[in-house]
Amino acid sequence: MSSDSIERSTRILTIPNILSLLRLFCIPLILLFMWERDLHWALILFVAAGVSDALDGALARLLKQKTVFGMYLDPAADKLLLSSSFLVLALTGEVSWLVAGFVLGRDVVLVAGVVVLVLTTQTRRFPPSVLGKANTVVQVAAVFVLLLDEVYAYRWLHLLRLSLLGLTPLLAALSGTQYVYRGIDIFRRRRLSQSECGV
Repeated sequence: MSSDSIERSTRILTIPNILSLLRLFCIPLILLFMWERDLHWALILFVAAGVSDALDGALARLLKQKTVFGMYLDPAADKLLLSSSFLVLALTGEVSWLVAGFVLGRDVVLVAGVVVLVLTTQTRRFPPSVLGKANTVVQVAAVFVLLLDEVYAYRWLHLLRLSLLGLTPLLAALSGTQYVYRGIDIFRRRRLSQSECGV
């Protein structure tokens, strides 16, 4: 086993992982500020979370500190931040429940699918598709622009906010459907392989 493999499987408290953990611990504060309508501080912490997300990925590559723990922690922190943000923003009336429903529904379906695949196949890596990445970018941009619009109230920000919130459910539906088909294909090929081996 190479030293890189050992590092990926055993190290936890690397600099990138610490940044991801800090982002995770910031989520309750961001949600509290959203709930209390203190959107200036919610915006500041949301931007800080975005910067930490960019930094942890860059540092993991630069310092050669990619770990198995980080491979799961980083996207989990991102999804928790976005899903919970849309939920709280729906509860406070900033986004419609239709938009929040597509975001949350997609995440529930994907988590359930990952659990099924982990329990029934040998698949442990779930790389994002182009549509999946686009979905994440649009969701981040939608929350960011919404907070900007609430704090600064420029007309162009409001129009951009409406456009991004209109695009959010569409990309959530498209990327979610793509991942479902991908999961079904992985499961089908696994069952076919088992039948050919007489399992």
